[in-house]
Amino acid sequence: MTLSTRQIADFNHNGFVIVENLLDENDLDPVITEINAHVDRRARQLHDTGQLSNLFKDQPFECGLAALQRDCDLIHTGLDIMEMRGHAAFTFLHNQKLLDGVECLIGSEIFCNPIQHLRGMVPSSVNAPWHQDAGVYWPEGDQSLIVTCWIPLVDVNRAMDVWKSFQAYTIFVT
Repeated sequence: MTLSTRQIADFNHNGFVIVENLLDENDLDPVITEINAHVDRRARQLHDTGQLSNLFKDQPFECGLAALQRDCDLIHTGLDIMEMRGHAAFTFLHNQKLLDGVECLIGSEIFCNPIQHLRGMVPSSVNAPWHQDAGVYWPEGDQSLIVTCWIPLVDVNRAMDVWKSFQAYTIFVT
């Protein structure tokens, strides 16, 4: 997908752009399936040791992690790409639609930086205000245009205060 001239201008002026419908279910379903499998394994481990009282199997994807976390904070352990290196998440980083969109902003020399690629977020754990990831880069990176793609795996809209209200998973591609 090629971004419009207006979208590129918004990015250059505001420092961000919202690109709706860039990805579809076919792009995200393998990642969601992989995350669900990981969370299910982790929940069963915690349940088997008595640290989780309920597996919350009746909860849909967009609510399951929040329900599990209310019962046991340890559910998040291993849910970052630093620990969870699944094939679907890795393959998603090569998604042509995503790369085409980023290319419109920075050109064709694109690489992926391993800073927080997957983060399970629930309302009680969200305490990060809007910020720039540049603070974690070395000074040599200061002259580079670095794009972070925030890709919620649940429905969100512009009216939501997403840092306080969304209840599932987000992919950050930096």
